[in-house]
Amino acid sequence: MRRSDLSRQSPALSRGERRLLGALLLAGAGIRLAIAWLPVATLIEKTLPDDAFYYFAIARNLARGLGFSVDGVTPTNGFHPLWALLLVPAFRWAPGPDLPIHLALTLAALLDTATGWLTFRTVQRAGGSYLGAILASFLYLFHPAVILQAANGLETALSTCLWAGLFYTYLGLWRRGGPLLRWFGLGLLGGAVVLARTDSAFLLAFVGLDLLLQQRKGAAAALGALALGAFIPLAPWLAWNRAAMGTWLQSSGVAIPYVYHAHFRQAVAAGTPLFVALRGTLGAAVGSGFVAFWQVAGVGAIGWAVAWGATFFYRSRLPRGAGRAALDAARPFWVPAAAALALLAFHVLYRWYPRAWYFVPLAHAVALAAGPALDEAGHCLRALGEGWRRFVPSVATLLALLMGLQWSRNWPVGLYPWQADFRFAADWAAAALPRGAAIGAFNAGIQGYYGAHPVVNLDGVVDAAAHEAVRGGALYAYALRRGVRYLIDHRNYVEGMYAPFWGEPLEGTLLPVHVLGAEHPLYGPLTVYQVLHSDGAGP
Repeated sequence: MRRSDLSRQSPALSRGERRLLGALLLAGAGIRLAIAWLPVATLIEKTLPDDAFYYFAIARNLARGLGFSVDGVTPTNGFHPLWALLLVPAFRWAPGPDLPIHLALTLAALLDTATGWLTFRTVQRAGGSYLGAILASFLYLFHPAVILQAANGLETALSTCLWAGLFYTYLGLWRRGGPLLRWFGLGLLGGAVVLARTDSAFLLAFVGLDLLLQQRKGAAAALGALALGAFIPLAPWLAWNRAAMGTWLQSSGVAIPYVYHAHFRQAVAAGTPLFVALRGTLGAAVGSGFVAFWQVAGVGAIGWAVAWGATFFYRSRLPRGAGRAALDAARPFWVPAAAALALLAFHVLYRWYPRAWYFVPLAHAVALAAGPALDEAGHCLRALGEGWRRFVPSVATLLALLMGLQWSRNWPVGLYPWQADFRFAADWAAAALPRGAAIGAFNAGIQGYYGAHPVVNLDGVVDAAAHEAVRGGALYAYALRRGVRYLIDHRNYVEGMYAPFWGEPLEGTLLPVHVLGAEHPLYGPLTVYQVLHSDGAGP
């Protein structure tokens, strides 16, 4: 499949082809919806990170008229606004703390299923065959990491759907052309993509780059219309950030990376060899990034590699050019692939803080490449004999088994088994701590959403003032200023990761009074600390 194939019209589907596509979409939606309606206590361990509850709290406060705030008092820009706004109706009209979460995950399930459909349509729009499109859709819809991240309560499903929609729309404009108004409309969609997740700007940038590389007449004007259209939906959000928060940057984007970068600087200043300091910071990020890449894109990458490897190995016995079949099949999708890889590099090499849900667009990109590549490879390899007709079904079966293996390893344990302690901590605090006593936490999402006490976020992800306190090494003073009487979090966050930013010796300012839950091998036990004045007295 070559770039010139973009000029071809997608063929109409037969009844059988429509039924197969419909069956895949229904099955994909069914799995996602089944997960969406599991008990929230189960989902806290399986799919919902603590950060998701920041969204739920923000949407709940928006529904109550309290503005962009997690605790109802402190304004925050530590979120992506489009998803939070979409959640407001659920929190306005649905009763209780759990039903709105189920409704939010239902919306995410439908959006992610739509991404599976867009994956199919994108391959067809790029000139791919029905089989290639079905394979691509299958690889996206049933990838375990995609399914789990679609149920993470974050912006992931929305941003990936809009990411896929932006590239699908761009392919249509690239093929048909059109007046500047259409490019302006594409820009509006691009602005929505960035509102859904800020780092999706990488896709918009690569769309603009591809437009310029085509060197078509009027490309510069089209790019201008694209940029103007993108700016219009972004302008109100940027203006609010500047006016209300005094910055263009979201606190969620800078808070944790600052801590990792500061640890590196502190280590070097203390005499740690540069290589050792980098190994413990950047090296850890590279390792986590590789794991994240493998989780979300490994299966599709294997599918593409098998297609390329088979045609390249037998290229001397195949028609001329067959050895490039997998590359040619993937070439129309270089834009989302390059954008997703740039996104990966940004979070790993610059922020030093990769999280698996950042990279779901990679799953979409490798599915787009692998499906058509397997189809093209199967077509070429038939020249070797009738037995090679089984190549595509055999590889598809292998990939399905790999996805099943990944599912069997991830689902029984869940992605966040230790978070059950946070939910328990909220109930424990309600029963054991004085009424109205403020609680500080670095992982404040679940405790803040379910807790009966005010919860102050101390890592700065959704509290810009806390982030400034971290930067100034004055977290203890900030906690006192906010009236924090207790701190509940894992010991290694308190006594390890954030100890250099506390501003006072932990001994004499924090008194461990209770341990909740079991010891975690990485984070330590969830510990309740009483916050003391520096003279050892309680606040």
